[in-house]
Amino acid sequence: MGRFNGEWVCSRDENFDVFLKKLGVGMIARGMAKTLTTTLNIQSADGQKFIVKSTTGPKTREVTFEIGKEIQESSTLGKPMKGTWNLEGDDMVGVFMSVDGCGDAITIKRTIQNDQLIQKMQIGSTECTRYFNKK
Repeated sequence: MGRFNGEWVCSRDENFDVFLKKLGVGMIARGMAKTLTTTLNIQSADGQKFIVKSTTGPKTREVTFEIGKEIQESSTLGKPMKGTWNLEGDDMVGVFMSVDGCGDAITIKRTIQNDQLIQKMQIGSTECTRYFNKK
């Protein structure tokens, strides 16, 4: 899974505003999100343990996880979440729920196609796709 390693810069997205709205992000914050560039820095030495730094504007979040082991982290809005990242074929797939069990699961699927990292996110029936180019 070394092919995920590197720095990836978001070049475009589809349905991102609707997805953020479904997550409960307010109109002003959604407007700001449209103007900021997201960068993912993914590192793994062994294909099982990963460090992912996500930077959007001045805000950076870092998540460390091991494939198949449950982790706890915070959502974009700071809500405590728990979930697991797994490898499904060539895809990295994470499924997360709020710690209190309320709300829909969030699924994040990352794959590499034609030198792009494509990240598909789903909550309920709302889907979003973000396209990242390697820096």
